[in-house]
Amino acid sequence: MVKKYIKRPVEIKALEWTGKNQDEIHKFCKSCYCNAALGILRVNSPDGILEAVQGDFITEDINGSFYLYKPDVFKVLYTEVKKSEE
Repeated sequence: MVKKYIKRPVEIKALEWTGKNQDEIHKFCKSCYCNAALGILRVNSPDGILEAVQGDFITEDINGSFYLYKPDVFKVLYTEVKKSEE
């Protein structure tokens, strides 16, 4: 019998590749290869080496693995966490 499931909410880290944020990308993802001058960003993910284009999001999951998402898919799956002001 097929059952239905709901994905648990899990907080992740993510960064958008703007084509100009090479230093920020390198600090976030040590296994990424980034050359802003050439507009190249490659992410070593469990799915293999993935190449990003400007606007793609790099995410780090709870296991420390990195993935790429196109902006439209990322915005459907994730909502930015707003810090509450204390």
